[in-house]
Amino acid sequence: MTPTPLFFLLLLGLMGAQATVDLRTAAAMAAGLCKTRPTDIVFIVDSSRSVRPSEFEQVKVFLAKVIEGLDVGPNATRVGVVNYASRVKSEVSLKTHRTKAGLIKAVTKIEPLSTGTMTGLAIQFALNVAFSESEGARVKSPDISKVAIIVTDGRPQDNVKEVALRARDAGIEIFAIGVGRVDMNTLKQMASDPLDDHVDYVESYSVIEKLTKKFQEAFCDKDKNSNKHTERMSEKRRETETAGYEKDGDEVIRADSRLRYVQSPAVSWAALASCLAAF
Repeated sequence: MTPTPLFFLLLLGLMGAQATVDLRTAAAMAAGLCKTRPTDIVFIVDSSRSVRPSEFEQVKVFLAKVIEGLDVGPNATRVGVVNYASRVKSEVSLKTHRTKAGLIKAVTKIEPLSTGTMTGLAIQFALNVAFSESEGARVKSPDISKVAIIVTDGRPQDNVKEVALRARDAGIEIFAIGVGRVDMNTLKQMASDPLDDHVDYVESYSVIEKLTKKFQEAFCDKDKNSNKHTERMSEKRRETETAGYEKDGDEVIRADSRLRYVQSPAVSWAALASCLAAF
């Protein structure tokens, strides 16, 4: 069947609607409206001797910026930080700070340990201690996500494959961020599937901040964001109706000019696929 002009108009409309949905999330984040789904997040940070003091400061800036984009609170997102080298140190537990300001202040005070790289030991500590209820983790539930974000630039001096598997089997989603001359195979052994979404690499600590947006968006609850957008649009519509506009079905008509703004229907790429199949 030969596509008609009407078909192409429908295609453009569908593409525009999807782009609007994607832009809503970005706009909401920029306006501070994005809500994160309830999540227990533990950062596992390498501070071994290969990480210079200035580089460790850049890691802390990255952590602070990710935290700034989260919906922090007892019933929303709880954040912990584990610092490791040859030994492991709990810097922030999930129960310690319930506000962004408190969390960020605690992060700025973390000092590097500057010895070896026992990444497996750090993951084991997170599994046994950091994600325990006594440290503020919530009871395992489909409504609560458990996430570990590992930042490292070295080659582990212990085994990570088995302990990472145990952590994932316990319901912990693992993101692995590698810096510089990191062992990429190790990152893949630690991270959750799909690896394309859970393994990141940056060439140096000076550019680690470019991952900030990814992790802020990863924890953004798009449904809540969409609801916020809908509420704001409804409020805006009420304002326009009291400022010389009329409502006619799905159209908003300016009373003195008859110029129309037609709302795009909420559609998905699944609908687009169905249309394409028909042709």
